[in-house]
Amino acid sequence: MATVERFEYPPIPGNPLPAWEGVGIVSSASDRDLVPLGQSSVVHPAGAMREPDGAARLREEHTAFESGRMQGIEQGRMLEREAQREARAVADRLRFKQAAALAEEFARERHAYSLRLEPEVVKLALAIAERVLRREVRLDPLMLTGAVRVALGQLSNATRVRLRVPSADLSLWSEAMDHMPNLLVRPEVLAADEMQSGDCVVEAEVGSVNLGIRAQLDEIERSLVNPSIGDARETPDREAQNESQAENS
Repeated sequence: MATVERFEYPPIPGNPLPAWEGVGIVSSASDRDLVPLGQSSVVHPAGAMREPDGAARLREEHTAFESGRMQGIEQGRMLEREAQREARAVADRLRFKQAAALAEEFARERHAYSLRLEPEVVKLALAIAERVLRREVRLDPLMLTGAVRVALGQLSNATRVRLRVPSADLSLWSEAMDHMPNLLVRPEVLAADEMQSGDCVVEAEVGSVNLGIRAQLDEIERSLVNPSIGDARETPDREAQNESQAENS
């Protein structure tokens, strides 16, 4: 290492020299600049150039932009997934409501169909029953004697009663009424040309009742198709029975 000696120039009158104190002198041939003492000096590797401050700032801004862009993309994907989940949930709720509405509509249609079909089923069943009973009546014209006996048992012996039957069955009914035991009322048996086998009408002073097969089936049909009619007819009888029981007690 070369030796640095301090040399002091003699003062020049009228033109003082600047003070060089604080200036470091480097004797190396590669160091051409004098650096004031007390300030930091950065020595770069050979052949390297110091990057300008603008380029570094631009690189930092680019890095920050890319980081923000990636965060925005990830946040957008998260929002998209959340929107898809919400859309699936809404679709599921809509399908559930539609299924419930369809089930309710099906129940209403089934009930309405049952209401429309019930009278037809009743009529069909009664038509079959009528054909069977008509056949039985042809084999036994006096099949309705039991119903006639019950009806006559409800009448007083002072009541005049007439029994209208088909003309073809007049003799059979007359003989049956003459030989039927324990009758308080013996009806007068009359023939009716318009009647057919299975028809029978009991007439009294207080009213008449049709005991024929068709009339009984019609009554059954009314009771099955409109049960409220039968309930309305039975209600006064039950109320009268309750009043009678209350008076007796």
